[in-house]
Amino acid sequence: MAKLNSLMKFQAYYWSLVLVIILLPSSCYTDRSHHQSQGSQKLFCSPLADSACSPASTADSLRKLESLRDILIGLEDTIIFCLIERSKYAYNQYLYASSHNGLQSFIQSSESVQATFGRYTLEEETPFSGSNFVIPTPPNCTKVLHRPASCFDKSKEILTAYLDLLPNITINGDDGHYAPTLATDLICLQAISKRITLGKFVAEAKYNKDPKAYNATISEKNNEDDLMKMLTDTKVEKEVIQRVANKAEIFGQNIDPFNASVVKQPKIDPSVISRFYENFMIPLTKQVEVTYLQHRLD
Repeated sequence: MAKLNSLMKFQAYYWSLVLVIILLPSSCYTDRSHHQSQGSQKLFCSPLADSACSPASTADSLRKLESLRDILIGLEDTIIFCLIERSKYAYNQYLYASSHNGLQSFIQSSESVQATFGRYTLEEETPFSGSNFVIPTPPNCTKVLHRPASCFDKSKEILTAYLDLLPNITINGDDGHYAPTLATDLICLQAISKRITLGKFVAEAKYNKDPKAYNATISEKNNEDDLMKMLTDTKVEKEVIQRVANKAEIFGQNIDPFNASVVKQPKIDPSVISRFYENFMIPLTKQVEVTYLQHRLD
């Protein structure tokens, strides 16, 4: 009888553990076993993250640093225009209240629809609402990233930073334009998320240019600082910060066709955009690169 009770307890524990794993909403799972090269936790992909790949038509551009830089510069335009669009509407704090959280509901329903059309079969796309999607099998698809190193995301950090940014680019108040506000929020979040996720591709491209040097550093314990130094290019970072400030100033102007010399107040403060890049976008992208490389030998 005692053996039977023990067996029943084990089965109950086993199936409860399985249920927790199945319902876990994140895009990856973490093993607490000791990582042989530097002590970090080993990453395990969810089925969604594990099946993600890149279309053959774009895979080559995601492998090269030069083309990745062009993609990142293009995303600057998307992000800045989107933030300018969001600034047209009031803050509309009601949408983000924990008791209602209309943004989270909108994200979940929108991502569910987009998933059925293959958005999250792409390696550079990461959902904010978890990974429990039924996705189509992508044709002519290839994996660019090293799968064991890519199974993590920064969706929580991105969402928090975006919500902190909103009061700095919007007028305080409620204008009732909830649908366009949420639609713009989602577009902005997805563009920012893609920019951050591309850090994995940048890390892979840098690794492939000098695998011997990176392998030596990855194999060391407490390697985060050394990897960060290898990845950091202060000159390029300053160029990015200045470029996005210039773009925000230019994109946000009301153009006077009869007097091009008149400088008018931009729709959005360029310094807000440059600080967002300097204090959040660039540091988080670099952290993504470091985390990816820490698991590159997994």
